[in-house]
Amino acid sequence: MKARRNDTGNKLAYGLSFVFFGLLFLLDILGFFRAINVEKYVMDWRNYFIYAGIIFLCAKKEKALGLVLLIIGVFLRFQGTISSYLPTYSVYFWPILMIITGAILLILVLRK
Repeated sequence: MKARRNDTGNKLAYGLSFVFFGLLFLLDILGFFRAINVEKYVMDWRNYFIYAGIIFLCAKKEKALGLVLLIIGVFLRFQGTISSYLPTYSVYFWPILMIITGAILLILVLRK
């Protein structure tokens, strides 16, 4: 029964993601975001991880994938800011991000 519930959560999350991104791209093609002058913010590829993370956090009972997507999206959004304040340490950004993300996933798995 647990596997079926997890499968339903996966289908819901992936289904919502496809509908959301389909609507997002359709509105972009129709010029909706350009008309309200937010196209460069809404359609920035770095935000896609944030959008998907929020959908997965809301739709799935298990939050690991949503959390990982959200963290990656937030770090991508602020990577330029981080690099400008810490230019010497910016080469460590992705390895540290991977370690933190992996540690969070391990903690979530081991907590169960």
